Amino acid sequence: FQPYAFSGVLSLSTKWLQDEANQQNFIAGNSDVPFLLQWAHTTPIVFPIKDIVLWGMGWPLGLLGFGALLVAGWQLVWKRQLVHLLPVVWILANLGYLGMQQSKTMRYFYQLYPFLALLGAWAVVALFERARLRPGTWHLRPGTRFNWGIGLGAFVLAGTLLNGYAFSAIYSRPQSRIAASQWMYDNIPAGKMLAVEHWDDSLPLSLAGAERQPDRYKHQELKLYDDDNQAKIDG
Repeated sequence: FQPYAFSGVLSLSTKWLQDEANQQNFIAGNSDVPFLLQWAHTTPIVFPIKDIVLWGMGWPLGLLGFGALLVAGWQLVWKRQLVHLLPVVWILANLGYLGMQQSKTMRYFYQLYPFLALLGAWAVVALFERARLRPGTWHLRPGTRFNWGIGLGAFVLAGTLLNGYAFSAIYSRPQSRIAASQWMYDNIPAGKMLAVEHWDDSLPLSLAGAERQPDRYKHQELKLYDDDNQAKIDG
């Protein structure tokens, strides 16, 4: 079911094997490529958890999920509640393996989100049942009782919806590279020299109209990520 992995019926493709080896070197940080620098000196495990909470799931659902993971892990180890075994082991195994790599791309951890949400839902239901059955629950006013499960669930649901709306609002605005290209065409006269990094996508982009094409400018490529030497300085 992976046709690119084969060069025949049973023989594996040497190109595919080399590509897989290169990807492994990227993830482990064994290859010196510019896009890996963003994870330099980041704290293993902690950095991906921070990304998941702040940017991936949003902090209401993210904190609930990881809080529930701690409680479920404690119940699994100390109370032998094996119902938590699969989600806890899955989350910890992925965090332990991927979180220790040099490349900690957020998409590598997407497979954790459903299980963190599952544990979060379990925690909300557990609080709901405990508040419902336990006498003497905190009273909002005479004759009423506040259920912490309902309160926490409603808060996290509302926060997650707002987080999703805020994220999706990004796509209601012009893409930043297109906006930057439009500004350059409007403000930089034709024939000017533009310096661009050799690893990055150069601006401006090609837009509609004969006057909004990159070839109206001269481009000087700056090889910033090459090893420092006299030739680089002279260039």
